Amino acid sequence: MLPSEVQRLLDQGKRMEAVERMVGLLIDACKEAEYKRCSEIALALARLAKEQDLLEWTARKLGELEGGAKEESVAAHLGLFYIYRALGRLPKAWHNLSLAVRLAGWDMESVILPEYRRLMRQKRYAEAGLSALERFKLSQNYAHLAELEAAYNGAKKAGREELARFLRWLREACNLSGDDIGARLVLVLLKAKEGKEVEAAQELEGLLREYPRFLAALRVAVDLFLSLHPLVHKLQRYDLLLLNELSLLHVYWLQPLMEAGDKRRALEAYRERVRYQLNETPSITS
Repeated sequence: MLPSEVQRLLDQGKRMEAVERMVGLLIDACKEAEYKRCSEIALALARLAKEQDLLEWTARKLGELEGGAKEESVAAHLGLFYIYRALGRLPKAWHNLSLAVRLAGWDMESVILPEYRRLMRQKRYAEAGLSALERFKLSQNYAHLAELEAAYNGAKKAGREELARFLRWLREACNLSGDDIGARLVLVLLKAKEGKEVEAAQELEGLLREYPRFLAALRVAVDLFLSLHPLVHKLQRYDLLLLNELSLLHVYWLQPLMEAGDKRRALEAYRERVRYQLNETPSITS
């Protein structure tokens, strides 16, 4: 049920004023920054805008709030999550939810993870991939890429159309993220999934050169190249447990570059890598 003041404006035929009042109520709620209440109002706003055929108009109104006071920006991004969702612009929707969570300081585990699980249960794998991407970006925890992988596998099993949607949406979402390191890593992974192994190896090498102490990227390289190059699995037959973790990473990282046909560059990259002392706590921004 709509607030009485909003319903009264609707009864008077003042559609835009009613939507504007809902936006005002959303801003007021975001001053307290309590996610449950804010999300309820944002969802009601999106439903009202859809009923009144004002989704695009409301998106523009919310966009005008970005960069204002904190509660205005939070309201804008959270409102746009539901508005863009109603418009079918899912990458933009999830990008805005991520911005709202970061700005408001909400617990991403209670905001994004339940949505991811719900989408996976409903077999909406492409959108689940978007939620997994945003959780990874917010957490800076490489382990959360496992959820992205699960969504990818689900999309692949669901058929060509869902897989194409997954890849298209993920690429768009990553491009919306600008220079976010997590998004750049996912773009490399997407190229690998599409069979562009050599190009993916080259881009990952460039990322490692740009962030030489980026241990998280090295760990991505392990999983990436284990999945790309079946020959690497043969290494697991040997007693690699005698090697320390860093040496093991080097072996895995070197192999795909060798297979890409540039042994000189691979060996140079390996020698450069061993000069770094990667003993710090892994961080996506280190």
